[in-house]
Amino acid sequence: MRAPTRAEISLAAIRRNLDLIRTASGRPVMAVVKANAYGHGAIPVSSSLVEAGVERFAVATLPEAVALRDAGLKGRVLVFGVPHPDELEAFVDHGLELTVSTPELLTAVLEGGLPLAVQLQIDTGMVRLGLPTAGTAEAIQALSSHPSVSLTGVFTHFASADLEGNPQTAAQLEAWRQIRALVPAGVETHAAASGGVFTSLGVAAESDVIRAGISLYGLYDPAADVPAPGLQPAMRLLSRVVRIQEVTAGTQVSYGGRWTAPGSGRILTIVSGYADGVPRALSSRGHVGLGPHRLPIAGTVCMDMFMAFTEDPAVEARVGDEVVIWGPGGPSVLEVARIAGTIPYEIVCGVSQRVERVFTN
Repeated sequence: MRAPTRAEISLAAIRRNLDLIRTASGRPVMAVVKANAYGHGAIPVSSSLVEAGVERFAVATLPEAVALRDAGLKGRVLVFGVPHPDELEAFVDHGLELTVSTPELLTAVLEGGLPLAVQLQIDTGMVRLGLPTAGTAEAIQALSSHPSVSLTGVFTHFASADLEGNPQTAAQLEAWRQIRALVPAGVETHAAASGGVFTSLGVAAESDVIRAGISLYGLYDPAADVPAPGLQPAMRLLSRVVRIQEVTAGTQVSYGGRWTAPGSGRILTIVSGYADGVPRALSSRGHVGLGPHRLPIAGTVCMDMFMAFTEDPAVEARVGDEVVIWGPGGPSVLEVARIAGTIPYEIVCGVSQRVERVFTN
């Protein structure tokens, strides 16, 4: 059975992006495959990265990590999120690394007596997760001297690592340097995520490992001062035409009749909608690719479908034709994100489970 909408995922592009990140940073890579590898398919992507020599992985939740283990992944897996204390035994059972990022979790780890592998997160200015910098030395000492706990890493996260000259980043970097001086030998440190790899701020130099997330998938934050050079987007989203209807000028289309045909032409119904990951914000604003042509989205994007319009008789369109929602032959993910008023991360993460992933090498 074939899904009406499919995402073509280039594993070769992901491996090329990995090579670029390794070359730019000179550091080993921790592949961040949370949120189903940013919508790209965590298990096939992780398997491909193992073949490319990646030994470290990171996810956001315990179920994401367990799914990797159940699929046979043998590498190190760090869980960024904050689990319930009742879930700590699962980290031991599945050989996972726990992030200690709150005082309550630190207490639970120290008092629980479980043989946990942990990484300590310090908040240097993101104000999201992490122990305060003032307690860093005590936390490192407590964890590194604990008889059953193994401290494997210490890390922080930068709020604006991709913005050159940002004073917040400079302050975080200085705080991070002081923290690194407290870390015992043999315990890895990392602060550089995708945003810190391609800048001249020195974040990658202050990291033993690079946490590569969105850059692995060939994307970056368009607000970055230094767009990542040479990255290749790995996802192409496609669907198909299921109906073609002749319309005249003034015909109202889709919910609310908010779009009106400017002249005579054809409405193409495309069997993909916001339940598949097509942003509703593209309603009457986005466009798609059909062969060499770009067709505007007509009216409101529906849950399972959207419509496109052409008044050009030279456009050849048939039921069953393939339409490119983003990727080669259509708008880029960056362009879709700009029109939708968001970031590329949200676009690719929004591709739902009912979309078939087709992996190519």
